[in-house]
Amino acid sequence: MNAVDLIAKAIADPDGSKGRAAGYAFVFSNGDLKQMSAIANLLISQGIDVGFINVYPAVLTQEDFNRGLQLIWERKVEGWWNYQSELLARNIATADEFNSAFNKL
Repeated sequence: MNAVDLIAKAIADPDGSKGRAAGYAFVFSNGDLKQMSAIANLLISQGIDVGFINVYPAVLTQEDFNRGLQLIWERKVEGWWNYQSELLARNIATADEFNSAFNKL
């Protein structure tokens, strides 16, 4: 999946209603198209059911969302830094860990 694929999904479902109707309620909405496609690819490769709300990758459950955040952090997938508040709020990373990893970019 790449940025062009995300744009195609947005054209097919411009208001995101199809994704929401299918139950995809937990959305990874931070980052640019390249970063969101990298996140979608990571989640899919790990067996997580990914749908889309417009261009945004989304999952069905809070558990999958948290697992996705954990994977984003562990793998440092492109755009991981866009999820600072989510990572800290869920104690997936501490502020010191986040800052240390960010400073290595």
